[in-house]
Amino acid sequence: MTQVEQLLQQVFGDIPFAPQPDITAIRRFYTNNSYCVDAQGELIGLAACENDFKHLQLPAEWSQLQYLNLSDNKKLHTLTFEAAMPHLWHLDVSDSGLSQFALPKGCYGLKHLDIARNGLKTIALAGSLPALEHLDLSKNQLQTLHLDAEDLRYAYLQENQLKDLVFLSVSICLEKLDLRNNQLQQLPSNFLAFTRLHTLYLEKNPLRDIPAEVFERGEHHNALADVRSYLQSFTKSKKVFLHQAKMVLVGNGEVGKSSIRIKLLDKNARLPEKHERTQGLDIATYPIPNLATTLTKLEREIDFELKIWDFGGQGKYREVQQLFCSRKSLYLFVTAYDDQPSNEDYVGFEYWLSMINGYSFDEAEGKPSPVIHVVNKIDELATPIDQAILKKQFPNVTRFKQISCKRLTNFSDFETAIRESLADISQDIFTNQYAAD
Repeated sequence: MTQVEQLLQQVFGDIPFAPQPDITAIRRFYTNNSYCVDAQGELIGLAACENDFKHLQLPAEWSQLQYLNLSDNKKLHTLTFEAAMPHLWHLDVSDSGLSQFALPKGCYGLKHLDIARNGLKTIALAGSLPALEHLDLSKNQLQTLHLDAEDLRYAYLQENQLKDLVFLSVSICLEKLDLRNNQLQQLPSNFLAFTRLHTLYLEKNPLRDIPAEVFERGEHHNALADVRSYLQSFTKSKKVFLHQAKMVLVGNGEVGKSSIRIKLLDKNARLPEKHERTQGLDIATYPIPNLATTLTKLEREIDFELKIWDFGGQGKYREVQQLFCSRKSLYLFVTAYDDQPSNEDYVGFEYWLSMINGYSFDEAEGKPSPVIHVVNKIDELATPIDQAILKKQFPNVTRFKQISCKRLTNFSDFETAIRESLADISQDIFTNQYAAD
């Protein structure tokens, strides 16, 4: 038995290993447990996959190792290195059971590191990795990652819980960065220095400095051009807070949506006649001054604007309405006593609220936009609302208000409900910034 075979037995026990002529053979003719040596008899290639061992300690005698594949060892919980492996250029421990990983300082030749689909909560990559080109840490539980790898080209970090991502050296070679499904509130500070980057995935991150509309455009949307353009705009002009959101009025025809819009803008304005019904869509700006810090969580009061989108309720406009429903908006679902199934254009509340939920769902925050159910015309006849049924089916119906636009009954309370509902939309509407020009 050779010295290499003796060490293999010490590390792996009775698991049989098949010798291969070189590393290419190990990679090409995939054998779960195989190895190869160089002309001096030093171990340079090793594959030990799909086994039941729980702990591995790699001896210092394996310092000449170049290729190491330990993937698909589901029970592997700990992996330790007795010494650095300066010649190691490929390390794969994917699809295993590691909860932590520490790479010793001195692995200067490592080009490919794959620890995807483990249960990693912590990772320590000691020292610089000047040769690292391919890094896959996807589908783990990492919250923090600090990288010093100036030649990194591909970084797959999706489906972790990353809150803190730092590139200690500017990875000018970086071409692809996948950050989907993390908890990042900001991008790395030197992001704009990644001049060779051509692919960026950012979906489902609660970024504070970049509006979700810039990068949330569906699965596998390459957000690089939009994000880079957005960030570069601030290098040329001053940042300003928009302090604006959309409020969408939906419901059947003749329930008083236009009356609500008109009275929110001017209490003394006359109500529209039947022949003045909204045809398609009307948009108006509703100012909300002096929003309290208790609502916005900001350091001072702010003035805010709601863009009122008032849709015509006639059936011919319904398909068009769906195109303008969006997430991070406030919805007013308006009904009235005469909103009955006998009306020609009537559809039930399930249609309207399902439409809102379907087109306003925010995947990053995991919820649809908030809804206020408004019953209008109570001066003519007040009708009860079965709040329990509505909230059971549609939990985002957060408030219920009964009003009269004609007599302004409960109107002040209604406006207070609108103001208080702003915080239910998203904190982004108070913190997002845009270029002044």
